[in-house]
Amino acid sequence: MLETNRAWTSSSYWNDSQAITIEVSNSQRGGSWPISKEAYASLINLCADICKRNGIKAVNYNGTKNAVLTEHRMFAATQCPGEYIHEMLKSGKIAQDINARLKTAAGRDFIYEGVDLSSVFNAVYYGSRYPDLQAAGLKTQEQLWMHFVTFGMTEARQASAEFSPVSYRNCNPDLNMAFADDWEAYYKHYCMCGKNEIEEGKRKNIM
Repeated sequence: MLETNRAWTSSSYWNDSQAITIEVSNSQRGGSWPISKEAYASLINLCADICKRNGIKAVNYNGTKNAVLTEHRMFAATQCPGEYIHEMLKSGKIAQDINARLKTAAGRDFIYEGVDLSSVFNAVYYGSRYPDLQAAGLKTQEQLWMHFVTFGMTEARQASAEFSPVSYRNCNPDLNMAFADDWEAYYKHYCMCGKNEIEEGKRKNIM
């Protein structure tokens, strides 16, 4: 169905006449109705894409029907979308991640889960280093960034000339003990702590 057509999903004519409604596949039936990391990444990517195509500069969630982000439970007697997504909306995580993606698309910092990864990600370097990305049709900065945060970090792919997650792990036994094969943690640690520590060490050696 075209996004320009009226939806028929939230049990509210008022909401369906202005909203784009999304269904997300759950990774478990019942309970808090969780979703997988891959489903979450796709949700954020889709929301950011919808925003860009409709001129929405930023999103918000405030628990009311008047925010940009709303839930089915606001319009019908249901617990949809489940507590897992509901809690991420309440905490602001979903809005934050969508807004970070919109900020990246505007050519600003590369923010992932509140961490600026611009020092470990270079789209040109990443795309040219891995031919399989080009073969998959990933060419734009945004496409390559989305691949990096969804798959690249967990696969320990090097996305800039300045930082190799494998070398960083090998040179820091304490981090290896703490993180083991959690490759995403090495990127985050370097951006939040390691980069500054390395630069400070260089300055001391010069002095």
